[in-house]
Amino acid sequence: MHRAAGGGDLYHAGTFRDFELHFQWKIAPGGNSGVKYRVRKYGNARLGCEYQLLDDLGAKERNKAACLYDVYEASDRKRPAAPDVWHQARIVVCGNRIEHWLDGAQTVNATVGSNDWQERVARSKFRDRIPRSRRIW
Repeated sequence: MHRAAGGGDLYHAGTFRDFELHFQWKIAPGGNSGVKYRVRKYGNARLGCEYQLLDDLGAKERNKAACLYDVYEASDRKRPAAPDVWHQARIVVCGNRIEHWLDGAQTVNATVGSNDWQERVARSKFRDRIPRSRRIW
């Protein structure tokens, strides 16, 4: 992992098709961050899936902690992510399956490219940024 100059982003030099990432996170009140993966270039933008790291207070449902940012809201099993508390996170990507976990509860279970996936991306902020034929992250 390394930090790119001119920003606070961390990057991994490798490319991974399938992976399981476990990590801990804690955020300040009002904080907002994320872990992006399967990032690709679309025009001049680099877009991909994002596991949202967030103080849940006041956030939109599709943007709360452990969601798939602006595409899949977290399941009802998720408890609100409090600031200043260590949380256990897990991202599982295997083929077209994506799972997000927070504090032992599965929060997202998605199939990339499915009808549900296509409909959700079409309703997201990414709808005009990614051609329909390429909405596969």
